[in-house]
Amino acid sequence: MKSKPIEGIKSAENPGMKYSSYLDEKDFNEMILDGRTEEEYLEDYCKLIDQALQRGLKRGKVEFYTEKHHILPRCMSGEDENYNYVLLSALEHIIAHVLLYRIQSDNNKILSALFCMINVNSVYTSERKLVIEKYNITLSAELREKYIRSISYPVVCHDLNNKVYRVYSSISETEMDGFNHTSVSSTVKGDYNTSRGYKFSLLEDFKINYPEKLNEFYSLKDLPKLNLTPLERNTVLEYNDSGTKIVCFDKNFNVCKIYNTISSIKIDGFNPEYLRRSIENKTLYGEYYWMYYNDAINLYSNSIQKFYEKGAISNIIKYIPKETKRSKKIICHDKNYLIYKIYDSVKDVIKDGFSESSVSAAVNRNKTRTSYSAIGKYFDYYWTSLDEWEYPDKLDEYYLNKETNNLPKLVVKLFRNEIIRTNRNHEIIKIYVSIGNVKEDGLFQQNVWRILNKDKKNNTETLYNNSYWMKLSEFKEKYPEKLEEYYKDHPEFREK
Repeated sequence: MKSKPIEGIKSAENPGMKYSSYLDEKDFNEMILDGRTEEEYLEDYCKLIDQALQRGLKRGKVEFYTEKHHILPRCMSGEDENYNYVLLSALEHIIAHVLLYRIQSDNNKILSALFCMINVNSVYTSERKLVIEKYNITLSAELREKYIRSISYPVVCHDLNNKVYRVYSSISETEMDGFNHTSVSSTVKGDYNTSRGYKFSLLEDFKINYPEKLNEFYSLKDLPKLNLTPLERNTVLEYNDSGTKIVCFDKNFNVCKIYNTISSIKIDGFNPEYLRRSIENKTLYGEYYWMYYNDAINLYSNSIQKFYEKGAISNIIKYIPKETKRSKKIICHDKNYLIYKIYDSVKDVIKDGFSESSVSAAVNRNKTRTSYSAIGKYFDYYWTSLDEWEYPDKLDEYYLNKETNNLPKLVVKLFRNEIIRTNRNHEIIKIYVSIGNVKEDGLFQQNVWRILNKDKKNNTETLYNNSYWMKLSEFKEKYPEKLEEYYKDHPEFREK
């Protein structure tokens, strides 16, 4: 059944709709569902954009919450220029991306951008949350299924002799046998040699290199037994939860969904460890109550029976994050607002060689700046607190790139304030971008500062923490061969 394009202003009473808009809350779900022609979707998209263009690009002149949107997406050769931007409400922004998806449903980049906007891993504003609550659940299920298919690559589990043990349709499927998907992914990329004693390769590559091994596996009547090695240190815990069903309830203890295992809750954005704590403490997690199936059947058998009678085993539910205090997260980005990394706090920047105090100063400049000259730039990057960030589409892009391991590389250049730490043979142990960064190794910067100034004055070398300390410029003069030797093993630290 084809729905007719919406015409004009339909409502001004609904939440978030108290402004001139082409959309009407009671009609937009109908507008975005499948079944209409590409021309109809395109017509609605153009009308939506034309209406929004009248607002201009100055948020201060708009009385409601808005988000920047690329009229022509970058994956369709759109540019990061003002002529290609428009301010949209949260509702309009999501609908615009849905319409683009309907117009080009075979474009995986458009699909991924839309999925990120409604996916639980994204950073929601309160305005977006209101929209997502009203969002068509059928379309959500359609997008989830299609997105998972688009990023699913079959992998082969084999030993060092290329004997095949399993063929999985995707990396995430390996978790059903006790593997960690992150570890498996790293093994496929070649970052790790094995995951729990087994190697993993892309099926298409393995098929070319070892076709006879694959044919041998396919001819087996029974699957070979997996003997997983114990989990390595610092590996995410996996649960032997075979047969441990989990029941998810709403706040009225109506059954929302029943999971076959604890690990399977990950598909809806939940964390197994947090879930177990929620069950033990009988507290809400993601705005839901949780219970082991055996306990639930004793206490809420009627609710479970009603759930099965409806045949709603595959209900789509989402992780609903609680409202939190102001975020301490810091965004590192370029002048075009491309995000390189999001730090949980300013203290974490020292792990990548940045100065905590310099980053803090840059963030504060951004908060109070009145001109471009005062922009918060440090180390060729720009720094903004998450609370002050105004580009949700760039956030969505970042989380997508992070999920697909496609983040831009962060390069820390050396400047004149680097501190060299060496052993007694003057072999470099570590290079610190600034003296303040010695704190990341539990050292006192005052002690290092005193040594640097004392040694310079007396032309001596003093030990601190069984190490010698020297500024890069001085070390370069005295031990150039040692510095060059270090650069060979650490080319990322070479001076630009």
